[in-house]
Amino acid sequence: MELTIKKIQENLSSLLPGEDAHVPISPVYRKKSSETLKYAVNYNKSAVSLIIYEKNKELYFVLMQRPFYPGVHSGQISLPGGKMEEFDADLIQTAIRESEEEVGLHKEHFELLGKLTPVFIPASNFLVQPYVFHYNAEPHFQPDRREVLEVFDYPLSKLLKDDIIEYIDLEIDYKTKIKNVPHFKINNKIVWGATAMILNEMRWIFGVR
Repeated sequence: MELTIKKIQENLSSLLPGEDAHVPISPVYRKKSSETLKYAVNYNKSAVSLIIYEKNKELYFVLMQRPFYPGVHSGQISLPGGKMEEFDADLIQTAIRESEEEVGLHKEHFELLGKLTPVFIPASNFLVQPYVFHYNAEPHFQPDRREVLEVFDYPLSKLLKDDIIEYIDLEIDYKTKIKNVPHFKINNKIVWGATAMILNEMRWIFGVR
């Protein structure tokens, strides 16, 4: 399998797998975003960055862990990103700005490769637009400690392995438990929900089903 920045850009410019790629990694209770969005009211627009860069002649991507706090996304693994603000020209600017603020990367090194299919998150009422960027410099992470507990990377080649999807019973809060949740185990961390759905579409554009 050819795994280069050029190949990623080519694959992203083709017809995306869309929500079909989200279904296999979604919690069992979850409907497709396009269905849930029909009933959403006053939802917020947001954007996240799937940032890919070269290290030791291999491609890596960036993930981060949210701090633990009283809220629906406490401690979860996510891509850098956040809510679109009024001063953002577009969602691409949102994705880059939030990545600068959260993990300390610099906008002049972001090269847009393409975008993936939006994901709606009912729990927080956000419609998330994922963008894929090439970071054309060596990254020096400076995480915002108010928003980020940890920043880490992972080889893109390992994400594309056939056996990376696992299943677990997850306790969301003291009264909610979801059984048999599909997820990725990355650096001994459970990556599930919207982030996993975005990453799974990235797998599908390389034909990994």
